Amino acid sequence: TFLAPDGGTRRRHHHTPIELADKSEKSEKASAASTASSSRTRTHARRPLVYVYDVLPRFTTSQLQHRQDVRKCVTRYAEGGNATRFEDNLYGAEAALHELFLDSPHRVDDPAIADFFFVPMYHFCFISRLQQPTPGHSQELFSQTRGAGCKSGGSHADAVFQHLFTPMLRHITHDYPWWNRSNGADHIVPFLHDEGACYAPKEFAAATLLTHWGRGDVDPESCTAFQVHSFGDRERDENFKGCAVKRADMLAGSPPGRGACYRRGVDIVIPPWRTPKQFASSPLLLAASSGADAARQTSSPSFKDALADDTHDVHDVEDHAARALLRASVDATVRYARMSARDGPFFLFRGDIRENNPKHSRGTRQEAFRFYGPGKAKASPDVIVDAGAETYRQELASATFCGVFQGDGWSARFEDAILNGCVPVVVMDDVDVAWEGYLDVQSLSIRHPRSEMHSLVETLRSIPPERVTALRVAGAKSWHRFAWLGYFAAERERERAGLVTLTDDGWHKDRETLGKIAGVHGADAFETLLQVLRHRLVERERLVQ
Repeated sequence: TFLAPDGGTRRRHHHTPIELADKSEKSEKASAASTASSSRTRTHARRPLVYVYDVLPRFTTSQLQHRQDVRKCVTRYAEGGNATRFEDNLYGAEAALHELFLDSPHRVDDPAIADFFFVPMYHFCFISRLQQPTPGHSQELFSQTRGAGCKSGGSHADAVFQHLFTPMLRHITHDYPWWNRSNGADHIVPFLHDEGACYAPKEFAAATLLTHWGRGDVDPESCTAFQVHSFGDRERDENFKGCAVKRADMLAGSPPGRGACYRRGVDIVIPPWRTPKQFASSPLLLAASSGADAARQTSSPSFKDALADDTHDVHDVEDHAARALLRASVDATVRYARMSARDGPFFLFRGDIRENNPKHSRGTRQEAFRFYGPGKAKASPDVIVDAGAETYRQELASATFCGVFQGDGWSARFEDAILNGCVPVVVMDDVDVAWEGYLDVQSLSIRHPRSEMHSLVETLRSIPPERVTALRVAGAKSWHRFAWLGYFAAERERERAGLVTLTDDGWHKDRETLGKIAGVHGADAFETLLQVLRHRLVERERLVQ
């Protein structure tokens, strides 16, 4: 691990970029190549420098254009009065990442000086259109998949492999030169659907794959409860000889005997999309925002006065103020974690159980329910293992421990816990959670083996209070790394500029919540990703030297 818990101040992605502090020889060598495009190339950026592919619309924007539901495939949409509504789309990070990189001060228009290349690809959006057919899309693609002679009748995995992944690979290798220079080793590609990169083409093996599913077991088999999502098992090639897509073509089956969905140190597990509504009740959000507000009101000289003083450099003043607000924000959350009691459930898990469908969650949710569900042998008044309920958010904000079991592939329970101040209890063998390998997630979470589900709650009750406090403090220092806070803060800035409207009506408390988010001054999920890429860049250049 190398990431500090608080991560330093979050640099608002929509601010004017500052000049590179470490201009490399690479930039100087590339100057001749970039002369022709200098009029449209950004001259200021921060490393890592990221080039965003301008891919054919079929891979991104045309999918948005043809969606049947205004809320599908997007992170936000507009209602009457230009009011922003954030969509509870678990897979929203694929669109958010595209937007964030396009608007980032790390983005460059000249690929000759890029450190990394981001390949936008709307994997979930493609599959959502298979589930909600658009004329000329779903039926045609499935008929083509079946037409390949696949006895299974085709699946989403087959369709997306043949009609999204493979064409995208052909596009970036035939129409652009940069993939071929490194076989994709400096490329970043998102695979954020249920089973992540399991059925990504093996040609993506050298690239850095972004995923929510850190499943690390060798030669994995599909664990979905939905047959139409299945990418198959170890016998796929033998059982379905007519399939155009072979298991041997996928990362999960290649190379034989060593296939994988995720490779620690190569791929990166990032947090899924969670909207402000999903952590609006978080005591950590309230503490961080209140702490920064108090510091802003009591600092001397004030930030505004300092900016007005010609003797101060604006960037120095901004940095000093940001550091002061970060300290105050982190101190307030740590104070909450140390001093405030959690008066809700001792252990909490809510979600789909599907007792009669053991493939879902590889049976972990069902097993936990058999032991600790309502009326079961080990049930207890302060333990909740049950289906979802309207009280879930309030329970998250007051529970001590929160269960993290997989779903149909990955689930967002780790992020739900950490964002709401609950200690995550991970019961997923051989699965990395977000930022594992880069952040010390063991300091803020508990791991419990699946084979000892029967002793889960008893084990948690035996943890000394001082250890529980230490776990809560570690979570309080790092929680902001698990949400896309800069994305929401930018929308708040647009609202203040009169470009959009935010409202506080009914279930929607966006204006209030985004106001709190704007007061949080730690590195968010996007800034954390950039820090990881920066670390990768330093390691790469060290090897070259």
